[in-house]
Amino acid sequence: MLATQPKIDTIAITRSFDGIEAATHRVITQAGGMASVIKDAKVAVRKPNFVAGRSAETGSTTSFALLKAVAEEVHACGAEPVLYETPGTEFDREATYTILGVEKFCADHGIRIVRIDPEGGEQDWIELRPAGAKRLRRFRIPRFMQEACFINLPVLNTRLLLKACQGQSRLRRMVHVSTTGVHGVTGETPAAEDAPFAPTNPYEATKLEGELLALKAYEEQGLPVTVVRPGLVYGPGDLHLLGFFVSIKKGLFRVIAGGKALLHPVYIDDLVAALLLCAERPQAPGRSYNIAGERPVTVRELRRTSRMRWTENSLQAVSRSGLPILLQISLPSCRA
Repeated sequence: MLATQPKIDTIAITRSFDGIEAATHRVITQAGGMASVIKDAKVAVRKPNFVAGRSAETGSTTSFALLKAVAEEVHACGAEPVLYETPGTEFDREATYTILGVEKFCADHGIRIVRIDPEGGEQDWIELRPAGAKRLRRFRIPRFMQEACFINLPVLNTRLLLKACQGQSRLRRMVHVSTTGVHGVTGETPAAEDAPFAPTNPYEATKLEGELLALKAYEEQGLPVTVVRPGLVYGPGDLHLLGFFVSIKKGLFRVIAGGKALLHPVYIDDLVAALLLCAERPQAPGRSYNIAGERPVTVRELRRTSRMRWTENSLQAVSRSGLPILLQISLPSCRA
């Protein structure tokens, strides 16, 4: 396990033989202690990385044991730990919280969950333009974060990995997975790799921060990094879009403005092929690639072409217009 103090370029390393929780406490101490991170902040905001559909052990990229240990360190400094996750529109936050048991976990460990309406106004959001930004049209942060210390766990992981890879002579390639969401809402005009950055929520903003760190490592340390930005990924075994399909099956899904909004999905096999190419081609390091399917589809088209078939143990979404199979998963305990 590693921890870092980015502002002073300090890194601490420890073995996790005694479990993630104990190792987290130890490595925070080695890196200078939590007080040196949050300083005088009264609130410490953690941005985790959750994946819906599995147990907390396998469905959370951010370990619950790590979250618990960080919360204890924050409490010890007299600050309040807060969990804040504002996903993109394709991610069902509340369903994910339910499946993983996030509500109970946070209640048990004194972690406050913050929910902010993505469509909220000035009472919820502040618009700003970071210093030095050249291609960022606009960016919003939640108002409550003005006086908070933001512990961005996914970006921290990227920073740690890049730091650990410096000086590794046998390193051949690093492929950093970001998202096309860093370009924000592009409308009917496809966004090229050099399109302006315009993240619309913290998830997209953290993805942008991570890929900029990765490319900086290429420019300054020569690390062989390539950035891949997938569109909306789908395919067999996917639970990411489960809420979307379930709402269609139950007749609860309603399109807005005629369902003309565009999505640009990419089939999982195509994305894997792209990742392998970026790991192999000599011209890939230092470059970014937007990866999406042959064409965008409207929300109405996606709903129309997805015919739901329920059986006792499975849910299957079958294409009726030439699109690949969208979803095929085992659902032993999730029946309509």
